[in-house]
Amino acid sequence: MLIIMGDLIAKVGREECRHKVSGKHCLHEHSNENGSLLVQFAIRNNFYIKSTTFPHKTIHMGTWKIPGSTEVNQIDHVLVSARHASSIIDVRNNRGANCDSDHYLVKAKVRERISRDWKRRAGCGRKKWYSDLITSPEGKMRYQASLEKKLEEIKTIESGSLDMNKMWNDVKETIIAAGEEVMDTTTIQERNVEWFDEECSEKIAKKNEARRRMLQRETRGSYEKYKELQKEYKVCKKKKKEHLQKQLEEIEQLNRQDEKRKFYKAMDNIRKGYHPRQEACRDKDGKVLFNKDEIMNIWVDYFKDALNKEYPSCNDQGKLDLALNIEESDKGENSEMSTYGEVEGSIAKLKNGRAPGEDNILPEMIKYGGKQLVKKLHKLICVIWREEKMPEDWETGIICPIFKKGDKLDCNNYRDITLLDIVYKVFSNVLNER
Repeated sequence: MLIIMGDLIAKVGREECRHKVSGKHCLHEHSNENGSLLVQFAIRNNFYIKSTTFPHKTIHMGTWKIPGSTEVNQIDHVLVSARHASSIIDVRNNRGANCDSDHYLVKAKVRERISRDWKRRAGCGRKKWYSDLITSPEGKMRYQASLEKKLEEIKTIESGSLDMNKMWNDVKETIIAAGEEVMDTTTIQERNVEWFDEECSEKIAKKNEARRRMLQRETRGSYEKYKELQKEYKVCKKKKKEHLQKQLEEIEQLNRQDEKRKFYKAMDNIRKGYHPRQEACRDKDGKVLFNKDEIMNIWVDYFKDALNKEYPSCNDQGKLDLALNIEESDKGENSEMSTYGEVEGSIAKLKNGRAPGEDNILPEMIKYGGKQLVKKLHKLICVIWREEKMPEDWETGIICPIFKKGDKLDCNNYRDITLLDIVYKVFSNVLNER
């Protein structure tokens, strides 16, 4: 759907020749020069002028008030491609909305019939941890004390059970429970909540009330009262400017402290705007699809091709050398159980700030868990090493497509990363060191 709207300085009249691209409910009897040009533009590009379609009172049709008089003109319009003309169900001005302008706000209601609204299922979203609380000295102590107390209650590993799924689930639930006691989960704040306070809300309400009275009966007193409250409203702009300056100072401070991760995060927060959800995708033929199942199938096919590439196999001599190395490794020290020091060293190498895997456990929750957690994980890894099996959760990775550039509907313009469980990374690091 293509929509064109704005101040076009065009009076569209009620002439018969214009009914193919405009409605009968126009404020003006005759079109001005810009109105004729607008009609020609609509005919040439297959548009429809929807702002002249709906019957409203005269006060709800005029969009611009001539300064110094009470007369209004309809010069702001909404055009839509003719194919989607039925999707615009109403157009009118809103005199009550205060825009600090001699134009009235024009509102168009759109009801698109072919779109789909994907509603998230309740409870399917993952918590986003506020990890700064656990990296502080006080947070580490609280987290370790809570975790050690909960780990002492686990009897699965101590009893020598070989059910790795049960063993891992007990450890996982214990880590998450301790994290919930110490760390908060981040929530999406309302827009401008940092600086928009009760004083701003009160001044806006007074200004809008004064404007409403001025519209009902415009006198010199009501006009001067409105202009006076307009000046008082500038305190809100001052607060917004001060808040922005404070944010910039914090960003500069993070830059001087060489806090790169926090610096770029703060920069993104101050720069990013509205990002609509992507709810469509192109197939191989370039056709845009909106059905959820069809879109998922396209992504499945794309990742099958991207993540399962065939590489040239090595020659026979290379295969023989590899087999001999593996056989000697099995006879040597590499076949021994992993040691406590190996597990502890692997945990120490984890980097902070990394995204969690399917279990939603952060690297910080493993690194700062204390020696008691390392012992539990070492016993779990020894059982996995001996039985040559892994928990089912570790076999699941979350594939995240990250947009690079180009058409957002094309799968080829995305780079894919896979998020794995952090404890699985600890185990794999031990294997890589061997």
